Amino acid sequence: YSSVRYRGLYDGIDVRVREQTGQLEYELLLAPGANLEKAVIRAEGALGLELADDGALILKTPAGPLRQTPPVTWEESPNGEKRPIESRFRIIDAQRYGFEVPGRDLALALVIDPGLEWSTFLGGSNREEIHGLALTRDGSGDVVVAGHTWSSDFPTAPAGSLGSSPLIPFVARLNSTGT
Repeated sequence: YSSVRYRGLYDGIDVRVREQTGQLEYELLLAPGANLEKAVIRAEGALGLELADDGALILKTPAGPLRQTPPVTWEESPNGEKRPIESRFRIIDAQRYGFEVPGRDLALALVIDPGLEWSTFLGGSNREEIHGLALTRDGSGDVVVAGHTWSSDFPTAPAGSLGSSPLIPFVARLNSTGT
């Protein structure tokens, strides 16, 4: 699938997670009249949140900062016409944030599309569980992921490695290009 839509995450608010040019992205999809203040995102494990001068959201982590670019937002008329509108991140506390859209027309649907600076896909055709994720401390910007897979086609699974056990552990180091 190129996207997954979580319907009714909040009353009148759906979330779509999608692949866009090799990046994992998410969008908030608000029905007309939906209360944007209800949409709160918790960054579990973050030590703090701050807004950069350019409007990006910086998530402070023990391994270094993670950055989300400012959201691109538009209203959609019933005939499908899109009208860009100003939006920004709203910090609630050290781990929770939301969005502000001043000048929003509550009679129209709204799409908020924050950008992620870097992401990738890692997995196979079955199930994976991530048990640990960390930035490396060598300044490379690489990410190390550890977990278990049930996928015989997982990128790091050696041929025939599943044998009699459907579960194999993995550790993967991903560079800044996602490979």
